[in-house]
Amino acid sequence: MAVQVVKMVTGEQVIADIVDMQDEKGKNVGFKLAYPYTLVMRQTEDMKFDIIYLAWMSASSSVEFAVPYSSVITIGDAAEEVKKEYLKQFGEFLTEGQN
Repeated sequence: MAVQVVKMVTGEQVIADIVDMQDEKGKNVGFKLAYPYTLVMRQTEDMKFDIIYLAWMSASSSVEFAVPYSSVITIGDAAEEVKKEYLKQFGEFLTEGQN
């Protein structure tokens, strides 16, 4: 499992279990995002942040999505608190998908 945050060309920050996606010839062509959620961060009065997780493709029944490299600006590791909360809320689904 590789829980990371991807910055999309749309400006969204999306957290998901992310792996490289390959075409039929084995060439890397993008990413597969499992259980993606858009991160919305709100600054609180005490100068901390609340994190809101919004389903990335809420109108879809799919839990995995193919995203081409051209849709991505950058990708990086999720901050520890962000990853911890994501796994607390959605980790059960991620581990079920690996069986």
